[in-house]
Amino acid sequence: MKKQQSLNDYVYISVIITISIMIVFYIIYLVIGKPDIFHCLIYDKFGIYCPGCGCTRALTYLFQGDILKSLYYNPTVLYTVIVLIIYISTTTMAKLLKKNDSKYVLKYKPVLIYIGIFILIGTCIVKNLLKLI
Repeated sequence: MKKQQSLNDYVYISVIITISIMIVFYIIYLVIGKPDIFHCLIYDKFGIYCPGCGCTRALTYLFQGDILKSLYYNPTVLYTVIVLIIYISTTTMAKLLKKNDSKYVLKYKPVLIYIGIFILIGTCIVKNLLKLI
């Protein structure tokens, strides 16, 4: 009889697929160069920063090893990368060692997403307030 997959297994597979797709896009970005399509429609139309403003630059600087510039443009990117690294590494080790019930495995919890959303919205509010001042 097959063992039913848990939510954590589905999240793990989804994260692996998403990271793989992002790696392919990053390789394409390195080969082709920066396309001139990265404009924020909200900023262009309304003159305010959206919650995602700066994520592309933050990810680019993070890949280049400049953590401070990455934090400056959007700290949500660094938070997400750290959580994903911990999640992928602990879950992979648990699967390899066949210890899925280990207390050292970072399991999917909605609070991790809520923290990311809080950082994302907080960054947006701070950037727009600083722009007004």
